[in-house]
Amino acid sequence: MSLRLPLFPLGTVLCPGCAMPLHVFEERYRRLVEDLLAGPKDAREFGVLTIRRGFEVGEGAALDYFDIGCSAVVDDVTKYEDGRYDLVTHGHRRFTLADLDTTGPYLVAYVDLVDEPIGDDAEEAASVARLVFARYQHVLIQLRDLRVVVGDLPDDPVQLSYVLSAAVVSPTFVRQRLLEIPDATARLIAVAGLMRNELLAMRAVPSLPATEVTRFGYTPN
Repeated sequence: MSLRLPLFPLGTVLCPGCAMPLHVFEERYRRLVEDLLAGPKDAREFGVLTIRRGFEVGEGAALDYFDIGCSAVVDDVTKYEDGRYDLVTHGHRRFTLADLDTTGPYLVAYVDLVDEPIGDDAEEAASVARLVFARYQHVLIQLRDLRVVVGDLPDDPVQLSYVLSAAVVSPTFVRQRLLEIPDATARLIAVAGLMRNELLAMRAVPSLPATEVTRFGYTPN
């Protein structure tokens, strides 16, 4: 049976366990937040799908979405006098879109949750990915004075695969592909390859980052 989630399409990719702050100002998404706050505190969960074509804001702005997304859990809410909200959320669980209800004030998705298999040789893949990431972060600190993960990396291979997927410098469609990879081992291998490629690019042109890198946190689920 599909799970019903209010839907917040975004121009970014949310991974399970990774933090995502949101500033909510559009009327339809204010209504979404109000409905979440009206329910039980432990049920404040909504779906995030990455926009394939279109934009985040404006009527009918998002024209198409990727089929695999991630739910977000609301951790903290700040409401302003003019009706805007600041949310602190974190990614909770992957899903695939089954159906979409467009009749209400905001989009509602019917989703099927996706399993999180570890895959074969996860420990070896995690060990390699950790080593590559250590070099990757060291170069970022040296060249751009930027640390993309603050604190210790998670031990769990599934969580580690998502933290590194969110940390690596890559375009949105590449992050989406990482989210869609079926198991943690394959995701760790893929993200280690991306970090190696980015290390080569940064060393070749140290003053020109390939894409923007941002700091983020994660929350074990």
